Amino acid sequence: MTSQYEQCQNTFLILLHLLNNYRIAPGRYIREFLKTHKCNNYSDFSEDRLDIHKNIDKDTLKRVLDYSMTDEDHEKTEQFISRYFYYHQKKLLHSLSWKNRFYYMFDKYQQPIIGVGLFAFCYHLLKRK
Repeated sequence: MTSQYEQCQNTFLILLHLLNNYRIAPGRYIREFLKTHKCNNYSDFSEDRLDIHKNIDKDTLKRVLDYSMTDEDHEKTEQFISRYFYYHQKKLLHSLSWKNRFYYMFDKYQQPIIGVGLFAFCYHLLKRK
């Protein structure tokens, strides 16, 4: 069984991955973000949750939570997330442990890192000839 701390770390990782793909499922990001109240001991997102309630009208938020979003709701939630994207990303990254932050950064940038490594290796091989 995982501890509350590990569950919160997983929640933060999921939120970061959802944030990077928020245009696909903005409602899912909002629903997951509202669950961060369980993690207030590790990172306090209470003001950010209040911002969601202030900036997204009640009817839209109700449809988001009920999984019955309209196209207009999708657009409203997407606009909200894009407005707070970098702020949420920074706060979520600071909430991660070093191990999970490293895992997230490697997972996010593994293709460019591998590409640079392959380029350097091929360059080295060509330069030797």
